[in-house]
Amino acid sequence: MGPVDPTRELSGAIRGVLEPTGLCLCDLEFATGPGGGRLRLVVDRPGGVTLDECSRASRLVSAWLDAADPLPGPYTLEVSSPGAERPLTDEAQLVGAIGHRVRLELEGGPLPARLVVEGWLVAVAPDVLELEVRPGRRRAGARRRVDRTVVVAARRLVDL
Repeated sequence: MGPVDPTRELSGAIRGVLEPTGLCLCDLEFATGPGGGRLRLVVDRPGGVTLDECSRASRLVSAWLDAADPLPGPYTLEVSSPGAERPLTDEAQLVGAIGHRVRLELEGGPLPARLVVEGWLVAVAPDVLELEVRPGRRRAGARRRVDRTVVVAARRLVDL
């Protein structure tokens, strides 16, 4: 039996701490090093998250961590937003990105190369993502369906 991963148990508890604030936990990472551990949280909500909301989340989670003491030894807590060009890691984030420009990294076949497709996400289904691919700055583009089994990574892009 391998070492226990504390992030799985922590995720559920921290989600419960954040839920009353309207924030959701997008990512949690715990790493240990010579100077102690580092617990990194990425929080978000529909419409985005402010610096004040990150600070509030940090205070709430810190108070819970102090009381529950779930991690061994010293550690640092970091709380941040996912940023403008955020990874889309679950179904809710993909659905929330409909109407926005996205970048998909796709398996490239037998070689370790990856194909990149960018476009405006127009539909999310259990087995496919549908993009509108617009060459240049044209208003309309061709629709492209992408099988979700070949999607390696998805990211929302800022359209300037």
